[in-house]
Amino acid sequence: MASTMMRALELELNRGPAGVSNGVGRFDVSNGSFGDIVNLRFYLQLYEPGGIYDRKPIDPTDYNSQFSFGGRALMNQISVNSAVGYSRPADFGLITL
Repeated sequence: MASTMMRALELELNRGPAGVSNGVGRFDVSNGSFGDIVNLRFYLQLYEPGGIYDRKPIDPTDYNSQFSFGGRALMNQISVNSAVGYSRPADFGLITL
């Protein structure tokens, strides 16, 4: 799970050539720190009956529909539990004469 998430952060939420981002790429998450930042038990409990992401699927083996908000649930944990280490400064790209 950690390596898949790191790949998503690298490919989809790229920090760009300057190494900074205003999106989820601003959070300092690595394969080593992932287990301290994301609680997978809590993540799965969000989807159990009565959880905030309980989709009440007709077919309980239809994981695509059951975990359709999976990325959002992981990003919530990352944004709450990790440090902002790659945030784009307010004056980033500002041209002064």
